[in-house]
Amino acid sequence: MQKCEIEEGAVIENIITDKKVIISKGKKLIGDSKYPFVIAKETVI
Repeated sequence: MQKCEIEEGAVIENIITDKKVIISKGKKLIGDSKYPFVIAKETVI
């Protein structure tokens, strides 16, 4: 997770992020261990 920002209170499990991703405060992202959730470059969630 190069140059990513995960704000306070965010919950992430089994997530793959590209560069410059921002996950906002309080967000909950959970992928499956066999099929992780993938977030594209420069995405803001």
